[in-house]
Amino acid sequence: MQKLYKRDKEQLRYYEAWADGRAVTVHWGIVGERGESKEIKISKGAKADAEVDKALAAARAQGFAPFDEEKERRLIVEYRVDGFVGDLDKRRRLEDRLGETLGWTGLGHCDGGSIGSGTMEVCCFVVDFKIACAVVIADLKGSEFSDFTRIYDEDSDESVPHAPDMDWKLSSECDADLPLPPTAAFAETFKGLDPAANSFYVLEKSGDYIQCGGSCDRCAVELREHGADGSFRHGVFRRLSGSDKAAHIPMSAGGVMRQEKHCLTSVMAAQLFDCFYTGKSWPESLALDDITDTFD
Repeated sequence: MQKLYKRDKEQLRYYEAWADGRAVTVHWGIVGERGESKEIKISKGAKADAEVDKALAAARAQGFAPFDEEKERRLIVEYRVDGFVGDLDKRRRLEDRLGETLGWTGLGHCDGGSIGSGTMEVCCFVVDFKIACAVVIADLKGSEFSDFTRIYDEDSDESVPHAPDMDWKLSSECDADLPLPPTAAFAETFKGLDPAANSFYVLEKSGDYIQCGGSCDRCAVELREHGADGSFRHGVFRRLSGSDKAAHIPMSAGGVMRQEKHCLTSVMAAQLFDCFYTGKSWPESLALDDITDTFD
């Protein structure tokens, strides 16, 4: 396959051709769109590579040329996983799907993926990161792959934090519907944590949630995640250096009893909420204690 590009005013256009059997397929359009295609039969005795060059001759004359590989962006689609065989099968299906989607829209190609440390990633090389994000999100919406945690550029801080068709909701004791992303960063938002009048914040997505309750200086952060079989796991975050001494977390309804190691600050809580929202790894300074057995 040979793929050529040309920037026309504000649009990047592609023109490509490849041989398959006794025919050459020519495909062209605006990057991000599926464009048009036609098939040219290869004459008897003609060489496929020569016919591909011939099919692209007019485009080259118009200024189309190969894209500079050093300017390609590395787009990563990330998921939280358990690391089972089913996740590997899902990754392979996703690789095939993204390869088709990015290829037929002139955006690039899928370069494989990996699974480890609780996440699954599929890597793609694209000529325009923003357009590729929009195309990938639209393609995955409503599919088995819509539950990604984020799409990001591995070589920069640019990212899309979560699948937009998930049911995300941020609320507090005083406000049942706070904006997402929050108008202020989570750390700024949580300055409103007040054990007497506004003692908790909850961030939900598709039934899973993270919640913090208490005061700015003394709060507990808990996480609940559901399995496909309807079961759930419930955990409470702790400081690695904390003690097991009983501790009371004050809240408007009376509060909860935990341990000193579970007493965090609102800044720590904000960091955990941000990880949950963006799909980043949990801070290494904190751990998660499973307390599922305490729930009936």
